[in-house]
Amino acid sequence: MLRNFVEKLAKEHFGSNEASWSPEVKLFMVDMISRCDSFPAQFISYRTEAAVQHLLHEEGHPASAAWVEELETVGHRFKALLENNEDGLMLFTAESMIIYQNEVVDRVSGYNLKDRRGRPGYSFIHKEDQSSACELWNEVLNAPNKAFHFQFRLRARNRKYIWIEGVLTNRMADENIAAIVANFRDISKRKEAEQALTESEKKYRELFETMQDGVYKSSHQGRFLEVNPALVKMLGYDSKEELIAIDIKKDLYFEESERDHAIKQDIEGEIAMFRLKKKDGSEIWVEDRGQYIYDEKGNTLYHEGVLRDVTKRVTAEIRLRESMKETADYQQALDQSLIVSATDKNGIIRYANKNLCTVSGYTKDELVGNSHRILNSHYHSKEYMEKMWTTILAGNVWRGELRDKKKNGDIFWIDSTIVQFKNEYGKPYLFLAIAVDITEQKEMMEELSDRYTELEKINKELDRFVYSVTHDLRAPLSSMLGVLEIAADDNKDEEMSEHISLLVDSVKKLDGFIKDILDYSKNARTEVKGEVIDFTDIINSITKELKYMGEGYMTPEFHFSLNDSSSLKTDRVRLNIILSNLVSNAIRYQNTIDRNPEVRIRVDVDAEGCTFCVSDNGIGITQENQDRIFDMFYRVSEQSAGSGLGLYIVKEAVDKLNGTIELESELGVGSTFTVWIPQIL
Repeated sequence: MLRNFVEKLAKEHFGSNEASWSPEVKLFMVDMISRCDSFPAQFISYRTEAAVQHLLHEEGHPASAAWVEELETVGHRFKALLENNEDGLMLFTAESMIIYQNEVVDRVSGYNLKDRRGRPGYSFIHKEDQSSACELWNEVLNAPNKAFHFQFRLRARNRKYIWIEGVLTNRMADENIAAIVANFRDISKRKEAEQALTESEKKYRELFETMQDGVYKSSHQGRFLEVNPALVKMLGYDSKEELIAIDIKKDLYFEESERDHAIKQDIEGEIAMFRLKKKDGSEIWVEDRGQYIYDEKGNTLYHEGVLRDVTKRVTAEIRLRESMKETADYQQALDQSLIVSATDKNGIIRYANKNLCTVSGYTKDELVGNSHRILNSHYHSKEYMEKMWTTILAGNVWRGELRDKKKNGDIFWIDSTIVQFKNEYGKPYLFLAIAVDITEQKEMMEELSDRYTELEKINKELDRFVYSVTHDLRAPLSSMLGVLEIAADDNKDEEMSEHISLLVDSVKKLDGFIKDILDYSKNARTEVKGEVIDFTDIINSITKELKYMGEGYMTPEFHFSLNDSSSLKTDRVRLNIILSNLVSNAIRYQNTIDRNPEVRIRVDVDAEGCTFCVSDNGIGITQENQDRIFDMFYRVSEQSAGSGLGLYIVKEAVDKLNGTIELESELGVGSTFTVWIPQIL
């Protein structure tokens, strides 16, 4: 051993009695032995070695040249080993004063031993680490020979700090060392890498926690290993723990086949898109950028990926597809039933559907690219066509009829609607025309027009006939009634009086029927004319005229009330027809057996119109007959008086005035007719 060799040389040249060795020799031996025992953890004192060399050569010690050469070789060898070691080596006194450092320390810190002389070691430690360094130093002082690991930042000469990691050992009790020994290594690069890794992990964690997309890591068995808050929120769960606890296959997919399809997309490296089931059972569509992570043997470790909520996009795409299909369906429907064409702002046809080709007799190729003049029949005036173009160029919808010409020269009519399409700059670029072939209707209208002209002629002749009947017939009837009344007064024969009475009733009935015909004609053929109404005058006139309707009818007691908060403007003739018929019916169907007949007329006028009621205490009308009393020629029974036209004419007159009429009646109690008619503005 090297130690034995050093001790043997010392005894041969300095004597076998160690106690008699000079201080220089003892110091040299401590130095050399420590090199043998503690390399590379301890130090070599070159000052001591230099002192021994001086002692040997200058003071004449009996050392042989070979011994000195051997000793120098050993020293240089240890020196080279220590100085070329990667670890820094420092020796401290108990007071933390530096008494030795190797060249590694010089190189790393930029300070040599001379620079550090007289300064405690902690003064070169970063201020933030000094407290923990002092605590460690006290522990080292109190624990001889125990190694303490440390990490500190050491100030370098360039005022930067380097990280060192090493072992601090108290070797004060070892007489060969008698110092605190520090062995350390520069770990600045490792620390920088760790710091960079920490920063990277921090940024990753921040990104993981704050990403709007859902991030996950899941096991091959279908459990989440890690999820970020965005995924928890996206899937509608309350916490990470709740989401991690679910069974992915069971709780996130509507059907197992959907998960199998998603896995297949991930394995094939595609961007997978599929739907998931949220906690509340609702549907969410996601886009998955995921991958499987394998070990060196190809076994699946886990699956990781990013889920993006694309529900809105998918919904929009679905709606777009539905809209496109709907549009295609609309187009198909239009093509089957309507004539559709598109024209640019210059009047050039850009699209023509099958119906237009069928109706016009032109092929699509003949129409598209041509001006609409190809269909022009030159029927419409220049002003008519200019108005059409002015309307659609202004962005308004034009609706109208057009007479066009077929390829074979025949005419066809279309009822067309034209709308304008604008580009992104708000300029018109296309006009869409949707039309219906109305050729057949136009032909029918022409035929109807001819018939209408003919009917107008017939109606005028009928008006003249009605006028003739009502005037030419009623005049003789009035004369007959006068003669019959004279005959009745002069006749003393009871049988003849009875016959004359029957004849008078027949003449009156015929006169009433002619009057009804006249009222119907007036209502049907005269225009509605508005004038301010004096209800008192009308009611007085009607009651006076109908007070004595003839033999067999008792004169009723009339009650009239008027609330005229506003004046009424309506057609006087039709109002008179309505009131006259209702009052005459109230008298005609009176109940003279149980009670005295009464007729009540109540009128309420306001700004919107007039409501008037005609009530009686007559025989009433059964429920089954009430629904038919306004029918033409309807009579409750064969014994009913009148022609069956009265209430029909009343209903027609009310309709002409845009009013309403209602009936309330009870058999044996009486009837009430309520009429509302609006103001004529």
